[in-house]
Amino acid sequence: MTNYSAKIFNNANSALAAQQAIIATTGNNIANVNTEGYSRRVVNLETNVGLGGGAGGFQIGNGVTIGDITRISDEFLEGLTRDASSSASFYETQRDFLARVEPLFSLTDDVNSIGSTMTQFFDSLENLSLNPASTELRTDVLERGEDLVESIRTTYNTIAALQSEAEARIESELDSINGLTAEIAELNGMISSNEATGGVAGDERDKRSLLLEQLAEKISFQQVEAADGEVTLSLSNGFPIVNGVQSRTLELTDAPSFITGSGPEKLDRTSMKFIVFDYDTSASGTAHLDLTSALAGGEGSLGGLLAIRGVSASTDTNPFQATGALPELAGRVEAITRDLLTRFNERYRGPEATANPTAGFDPSAVDLNGNNPALFGFFQVEGITVNDADSNGVANALDLNAVVTAGTTTNFSSLLQLTVTTPEGIAAGRDAVNGTDISPGNADNLTGANGLIALKTATANFASDGSSTFTRNSVTYNELYNETVGRTGNLRARAETKFSVAQDTYITTRARRDEVSAVSLDEEFTSLITFQKAFEANARIIRTAQELLDVIIGLI
Repeated sequence: MTNYSAKIFNNANSALAAQQAIIATTGNNIANVNTEGYSRRVVNLETNVGLGGGAGGFQIGNGVTIGDITRISDEFLEGLTRDASSSASFYETQRDFLARVEPLFSLTDDVNSIGSTMTQFFDSLENLSLNPASTELRTDVLERGEDLVESIRTTYNTIAALQSEAEARIESELDSINGLTAEIAELNGMISSNEATGGVAGDERDKRSLLLEQLAEKISFQQVEAADGEVTLSLSNGFPIVNGVQSRTLELTDAPSFITGSGPEKLDRTSMKFIVFDYDTSASGTAHLDLTSALAGGEGSLGGLLAIRGVSASTDTNPFQATGALPELAGRVEAITRDLLTRFNERYRGPEATANPTAGFDPSAVDLNGNNPALFGFFQVEGITVNDADSNGVANALDLNAVVTAGTTTNFSSLLQLTVTTPEGIAAGRDAVNGTDISPGNADNLTGANGLIALKTATANFASDGSSTFTRNSVTYNELYNETVGRTGNLRARAETKFSVAQDTYITTRARRDEVSAVSLDEEFTSLITFQKAFEANARIIRTAQELLDVIIGLI
């Protein structure tokens, strides 16, 4: 009888201990219902295996014991959630920047865009052709020319400023990324240490999962978990940013060790910065590994910023060679600027005035004072003298390329200005051949198939730089501008659509993940009531057994 009483006590006590653990775990789940990243815990019970039985050899049982406490999670769903979050952040970043670029390119006349000011400029030339001696109409040409120059400079400089802003955000994101990877590496060590004896580092794993999702919002990475619970995080090129308890700090520099001399420039002529890891552990040296392209090939906000800012090769010689939305759009603006400096200026000088020229070029265009235009007679570059590099007497791309090669500037859009400063200085007329019958007040330089007005609808080949990074052949000014408007709108609309899809995917996958791992108050309270009843029942069993034992002792 005593043996059975002991069994009753032992079994009931083990049940009480197990149910206390379950109630405590359930209470902890409820307490963390609103804790971000928390995964619910479940107590796993096992039969308490032991030796010995009751009278007659019957095995009564040895009660219950706590097997382990499981952290409920689904790595597959967590991975899908991270991927969706990374995509959403990637496209959201692009969308936000492109939404600020799009208003620069407009087809409406109420905005002083390049397209509208270009149309108004050519309209003013047409008006002047009707009365070329009119000071008022000549003044209007200058004003409309200034509007065109201002719209080009403003558009280009705004794009350049956005590129610098994107680069500043890249530096800020790298600081966050380095902080996250350092924390993840630290948690790796805590998890492997705590689980070495067979336990589960639930809180540490929750924290790490949350940090991994935050990291996925910024960059793409591959994750591999080792048997000891530590994770290795690698970029697309295999470079590990977290390896066990070690993390690698990423840097942003405009002086990487793999570039000798001056490197590529941004649109504002400051140096393009590269994302690197420094293998040199000494205080003074550097041995940089270029990780810019590997990160640009991924998603997250950092990938989105690189897609906007652009990524340069170490050998690039001008800012338009960078692969990215802003360098591309700026390159289209620069192509228009270059054409104004070359084709327009060449036409502005008029055809050769000498019937049988023996040396140089004799321009036929004249202003009201009878003066011929200079090489860059209508549009020029502020603060820079562009010489006739090939000595052919006309403004062309070779002249501009020589300035770039000399390192004087890598863009002309931010420096574009008018050469003509007075109404009478506009060369609307042309000399007759051999310099006779000079009529500076006529409109010969404006009208006809070889006049300036014809350039409005004439097709040409446009290029952003000497390397022909952006080229568009056989189009008019309007066609090139309208294509740029469409391109900008398409980039923004694509980013908007992709963000919406990725955001919906993220919401869906997160909801599926939470169905598995998040705390449900209804379920937890139901479990709490159930095990509370079981706890009370076992407590009554113990009291009954104690009363029975007291009776037996009294009989003895």
